[in-house]
Amino acid sequence: MSRVVSRSQEEGVDWLKKPHFGEVPPYLNKIKQEISDEYEYIKSMQQQQMDVGPPGMRQMGDDERAGLVDALKKKWDSVNKLYQSSSVLSLASLDTIGKVKRKEMYEAQLAQIEKDIEKLSKTCVYVME
Repeated sequence: MSRVVSRSQEEGVDWLKKPHFGEVPPYLNKIKQEISDEYEYIKSMQQQQMDVGPPGMRQMGDDERAGLVDALKKKWDSVNKLYQSSSVLSLASLDTIGKVKRKEMYEAQLAQIEKDIEKLSKTCVYVME
């Protein structure tokens, strides 16, 4: 078998000692900068849209949002207290349709309050004007 020897091996060029070895090529730096500029432009456009908000809506203030969350938590506590104190928790006591409906009503109220708290816990909440 004949062995192919490249010209660089014949000349003994040491690529590690080239002046620009290990540096990022300029064209890659240019592409990286263009991508970064596009990302910043998109981010600024999204921020402008968030600041303006949907038409006919306004952004809820942090104090207002926190007050609503606190009120919902108090309501959840009161509904949960009623639920816990009622006789609908044990399966043996669910002998009438009224008790079953009451249990379902309490559970639905608690679930809805939890969903509302989760929605209001977001950083940006819009409401109708």
